[in-house]
Amino acid sequence: MKDDGSITTDLSTLSDNVLTFYADMFFKSQKHKARIALDTQHNKIRTKDATIMTFFLGATLVQLIFFVFFLTLPQYGGESD
Repeated sequence: MKDDGSITTDLSTLSDNVLTFYADMFFKSQKHKARIALDTQHNKIRTKDATIMTFFLGATLVQLIFFVFFLTLPQYGGESD
């Protein structure tokens, strides 16, 4: 099994190869423009994911607040005089 250092190196090499290929095909070998295009291409997906995560975080926070609220309420009933 490979250690983490070689996996990172392999991934870095593969990423560089993809960037080089993309730059050669679409940006006349200009890696900087190709990197910007690849980084901005998935920006909407990241924004959508952040929105969904924020919604679920807010819902979880509201549930936690209700849970704490109901735990701190005094208990009534149980004994009758």
